[in-house]
Amino acid sequence: MLMKNAIEQYLNHIESSGLSKHTTNSYRKILTLLSKHFTEARNAPIYVDELKPIDIEEYLNHIRKEKHYSTSSLYNTLTAVRCFYDYCVKKGWCKDNIGRQIKQVRRKFKERVYLTEDEVKRLLDCIEHPVIKAAAYALYYAGLRMGECKSLKVTDIDFDNNIIHVVGGKGAKSRKIPINAVLKEELQNLLKVRSQNSEYIFSTISGRLSATYINRTLKAAAIKAGLGDNISAHILRHSFASNLLKNGVDIVRVQRLLGHAFIETTAIYLHTNMEGLQNAVDALGGGNSEG
Repeated sequence: MLMKNAIEQYLNHIESSGLSKHTTNSYRKILTLLSKHFTEARNAPIYVDELKPIDIEEYLNHIRKEKHYSTSSLYNTLTAVRCFYDYCVKKGWCKDNIGRQIKQVRRKFKERVYLTEDEVKRLLDCIEHPVIKAAAYALYYAGLRMGECKSLKVTDIDFDNNIIHVVGGKGAKSRKIPINAVLKEELQNLLKVRSQNSEYIFSTISGRLSATYINRTLKAAAIKAGLGDNISAHILRHSFASNLLKNGVDIVRVQRLLGHAFIETTAIYLHTNMEGLQNAVDALGGGNSEG
């Protein structure tokens, strides 16, 4: 199978399977550049079973040195190659996934910005818009992504069993999240007072709230609360994860609540707390050891 044709079939497949438009476009760019590189290098059309692991390794080195790709971009490139060749193997176009024979690139993560529990409370207290306030509660107390929050329907909430059904999250994956008691009360109050009859919880008479409007309102509330202006909806999700880990919830449970496919993604929320580390080392010997 010609790589060019295989790429088109693969992209059609992931698009129809519900993968986000952003991810599909990213994979399209990565795989198109890969195919173009080898076609030009060999001055001939490339078949998917022609390439070897060493070819992909050399390509990664090329884009790192010549194109100055960051470690994050190299990681995304190899991930796209791995997923593409998974599909090719299933289709019988090649025997092995050459991408999975290469060690994955280690990404360098910047530590996430998050709010303490007290800061979250101050922020929430300064939000006057009732629907956005309820949405902010959901972003923090359920750790929802912005898209998941906006798409949340009344039928997705099981108040009897205290479950939020997140339908079609990132990567078209669904998950269940237990409802925090504080969030449950906020959602029930919102449903009692809102005047519209929309299937979506976070909506007004004019329709669903936009991400821009939510973030603008959060920013204004943050300034009012004395938290600066670098506040967005996603920071509430960061804060959900960070405060759970800080309170001793194990990382695997946090991973499931966030809907992360890989534990490494969740690990970036493990903030370094020097005071906590100092208390930890001081616990050795009860602080009374000599010598």
